[in-house]
Parts: sequence; structure tokens; C-alpha cells
Amino acid sequence: MTENVPKIFDLAFSHHRRGKIAEAARLYQKCIDANSQHADAWHLLGLAMHQSGQSDNAVNNIMRAVELDPSRALFQTNLATILNALKRFGEAAAAARRAVELDPADGDAFHHLGVALLALDDASGAEQALDAAVRLQPTNSEFLNNLGVAFKRQGKTGPAEDFFGRALDADPSSITAAVNRAEALSSLGRVE
Repeated sequence: MTENVPKIFDLAFSHHRRGKIAEAARLYQKCIDANSQHADAWHLLGLAMHQSGQSDNAVNNIMRAVELDPSRALFQTNLATILNALKRFGEAAAAARRAVELDPADGDAFHHLGVALLALDDASGAEQALDAAVRLQPTNSEFLNNLGVAFKRQGKTGPAEDFFGRALDADPSSITAAVNRAEALSSLGRVE
């Protein structure tokens, strides 16, 4: 069966891209059963599990992928994403830091580090991480909005309002950015 692992993996990945998560997960597991050292299969099985609401199991699978290939920033970034979703912010920050060390051009890693630090009440550290994320992806509405949140938490309402406005420019349908900007404008006495 080992000789079929690449074909099975490609088929699993194809299903995954088309949103057939359960079938993809089944095939990733088949790859792992044939080759327990297949880091990509562990990683993508973890993502599939997270997408199907099994985030605790997802963490275990992605951690196994990290053990097999600790040099992959993407594994660490996705681990941080899921740990943030599980509100395991200390672990998420650690995974995001490892991702940033492995790939300093990974805006998502900086973003997830910033999100974790915001949750850990480190608004200054979050500002630094989110500023790096925005420099890497200057039109990402979510990154811009969260940088605004970091400024707001530090009482820097003017810069916060600016980033909320930039988030709205990047995505005019962002309700979160609109509410945050309205609150910031109100705090600045610009109720109009």
C-alpha cells in the first residue's frame, strides 16, 4: 500500500479543496495508516478535523506533524490558529512565535501571535505583532481591525480609529470594523 500513498494523499487533498472534508479526512488517515511518518497527512488531517468541529483532536494531529517536521512554519501557524480558537492563548502564542521564527514573512503567524497576546492582555506585544502582520499584508481587513483593537486597549484611540477606518476601506462589509470605528469616533467626541 505504501506505493499508493502519494496517489491517496493527492486524492485526499483534492477532496479537501472541494470541501469534502469527511472523505478527505478518511483518506488522510489511510495515508497515515500506511506511513505514520507522513507529516503533511497528519497536518491536513488536523485541519480537516478542525473544520469538522473536532478541534481538540486537530491539535493532536498537527502537533504530531510538528514533531515529524519541526521546520514547517505553516504547521506552527495552523496550530496557533486552532489553539486560539480553543482559547488556549499561551500555547497559541508559543506556536505563533515558532512560526514567526521559521518564516518572518508569514503575516498570518504574526496575526495569530497578536490575537493570542490581545487575549493575554498584552496589548503592547499584540501591537508589535499585528503591526508586523499589517506591514506584510497591508490590505487585510482583519489584521487592520485587530491592530486597531491593540491601539484602543492601550488608550490610543486616534490611531485605533485610523486602523478601523483602513479595515473598512479594505472590506466595507466588515461589521466588526464598523462598530469598532463608531465606538472610537464616539470616544474622540466625533459623534456625527
